[in-house]
Amino acid sequence: MRALFHPEPLAPPFHAPLHTDLPEIHGAELASVYYGRRMAGDFYDFIRVGPSRILFGLLDVAGGLEDTRAIVSAAQRTFRNVGTELFARKDINEADAMMELCLQLNQAILKAADGVRSCPAFVGCYDEALGIVCYFNAGHTPGLARDHNGISELPATGLPLGLFST
Repeated sequence: MRALFHPEPLAPPFHAPLHTDLPEIHGAELASVYYGRRMAGDFYDFIRVGPSRILFGLLDVAGGLEDTRAIVSAAQRTFRNVGTELFARKDINEADAMMELCLQLNQAILKAADGVRSCPAFVGCYDEALGIVCYFNAGHTPGLARDHNGISELPATGLPLGLFST
C-alpha cells in the first residue's frame, strides 16, 4: 500500500477540530449516543466522499483537552483528506481502502502524540447504492446495525489506534 497523506506537524496554536453536520443519507440513518459528559478527546466526523458514499468516524483520544487538541486535529485532517482520496474513487475495494485509512489514522495519531496514545476508534463507510457498511472498530464500543432482520453488533476488529506502529 502506498502512503496517501502525511499530516503536517502542528505548531501552536492548535486548531480546534472542525464542526461537522451529518450529511443527508439516502436509505439509512446514522446516529451516535453519548453517555455522560463528552470529554476533550472525543471526536466524530461525517463526510460525503462520493455520490453514494458517506464516511463516518468516532474516535476517543485518551487525555485532557490540552493533551488531545493536536492529536484530534491531525486525526480529523487525515480522516478527511485520506478518506476523501480513498473512497471518492468509483472502482475501489472498500475493505482495502478501510485498511489503508486505519493505518494512516494510526500513523497520524502516533506522530501528533509524539509517542503512544490510546485512541479507540470506529470508522465506517456507508454505500447508499449497495446499502452496506464497511468498517473497522479499533477497540471502540461496538456499533449497532439495524435492518429488517434485527440488530447486529459490529464488534472490535482490532486494538485501539495509537499504541503500535502497525
